[in-house]
Amino acid sequence: MRRQLVPQKYFEAHGGAQQWGKYGPPRLNTPAREGTIDVHFYKNEVTEEIYYYDYKIKLGGGARK
Repeated sequence: MRRQLVPQKYFEAHGGAQQWGKYGPPRLNTPAREGTIDVHFYKNEVTEEIYYYDYKIKLGGGARK
């Protein structure tokens, strides 16, 4: 099973995929400006439940201007 399918099955069992949204802060520049940090997680917009088991932190890409 691919990792991406796990949240979809969980979302379907917890109110349906249409209730879930992807959230996170704006991208942040790293201190040395070698890239950006991108963080996101999922939240049920009806129950406000947070899906903690699929969050992502990406380091890389170009620095934002």
